[in-house]
Amino acid sequence: MRLKRYFPPPPVECPYCGNTSVLAVTYGYPSPTLQDAIERRQVEHRGCMMPPEPPTHACQDCHYEWREPRTS
Repeated sequence: MRLKRYFPPPPVECPYCGNTSVLAVTYGYPSPTLQDAIERRQVEHRGCMMPPEPPTHACQDCHYEWREPRTS
Protein backbone atom coordinates (compact mmCIF):
# COMPACT_ATOMS: atom_id res chain seq x y z
CA MET A 1 0.00 0.00 0.00
CA ARG A 2 1.28 3.47 -0.85
CA LEU A 3 -0.36 5.23 2.08
CA LYS A 4 2.81 7.21 2.86
CA ARG A 5 2.52 8.87 -0.55
CA TYR A 6 -0.82 10.43 0.37
CA PHE A 7 -0.54 10.90 4.13
CA PRO A 8 2.62 11.82 6.02
CA PRO A 9 3.35 9.54 8.94
CA PRO A 10 1.92 10.80 12.22
CA PRO A 11 4.22 12.23 14.86
CA VAL A 12 5.95 9.74 17.11
CA GLU A 13 3.95 10.78 20.17
CA CYS A 14 1.03 12.91 21.30
CA PRO A 15 2.19 16.34 22.50
CA TYR A 16 -0.41 16.24 25.30
CA CYS A 17 -0.12 12.77 26.86
CA GLY A 18 3.00 11.35 25.21
CA ASN A 19 1.34 8.16 23.96
CA THR A 20 2.21 6.82 20.53
CA SER A 21 -1.26 5.83 19.28
CA VAL A 22 -1.60 8.82 16.95
CA LEU A 23 -3.48 8.79 13.64
CA ALA A 24 -3.56 11.24 10.75
CA VAL A 25 -6.98 12.91 10.34
CA THR A 26 -8.43 12.91 6.81
CA TYR A 27 -11.38 14.61 5.11
CA GLY A 28 -13.05 14.29 1.73
CA TYR A 29 -14.54 11.56 -0.39
CA PRO A 30 -12.46 8.43 0.26
CA SER A 31 -10.57 6.83 -2.60
CA PRO A 32 -10.16 3.03 -2.57
CA THR A 33 -6.72 3.46 -0.96
CA LEU A 34 -8.13 5.73 1.74
CA GLN A 35 -11.13 3.44 2.30
CA ASP A 36 -8.74 0.54 2.90
CA ALA A 37 -6.73 2.65 5.38
CA ILE A 38 -9.95 3.64 7.20
CA GLU A 39 -11.02 0.01 7.52
CA ARG A 40 -7.57 -0.93 8.86
CA ARG A 41 -7.75 2.01 11.32
CA GLN A 42 -4.57 3.56 9.91
CA VAL A 43 -6.21 6.99 9.59
CA GLU A 44 -9.15 8.72 11.25
CA HIS A 45 -11.60 9.87 8.58
CA ARG A 46 -13.95 12.73 9.49
CA GLY A 47 -16.18 12.83 6.42
CA CYS A 48 -16.49 15.24 3.51
CA MET A 49 -17.06 18.55 5.32
CA MET A 50 -13.77 20.09 6.44
CA PRO A 51 -13.83 22.75 9.19
CA PRO A 52 -11.89 26.03 8.70
CA GLU A 53 -8.88 24.93 10.82
CA PRO A 54 -9.04 21.13 10.79
CA PRO A 55 -6.78 19.04 12.99
CA THR A 56 -4.22 16.94 11.14
CA HIS A 57 -3.61 14.41 13.93
CA ALA A 58 -5.58 12.80 16.75
CA CYS A 59 -4.44 10.78 19.75
CA GLN A 60 -6.43 7.58 20.18
CA ASP A 61 -5.69 7.44 23.93
CA CYS A 62 -6.48 10.93 25.28
CA HIS A 63 -8.47 12.21 22.22
CA TYR A 64 -6.29 15.33 21.94
CA GLU A 65 -6.32 16.81 18.41
CA TRP A 66 -3.81 19.21 16.89
CA ARG A 67 -2.73 20.72 13.61
CA GLU A 68 0.81 20.16 12.38
CA PRO A 69 2.45 22.97 10.40
CA ARG A 70 2.31 22.44 6.66
CA THR A 71 5.54 21.26 5.03
CA SER A 72 6.45 21.63 1.36
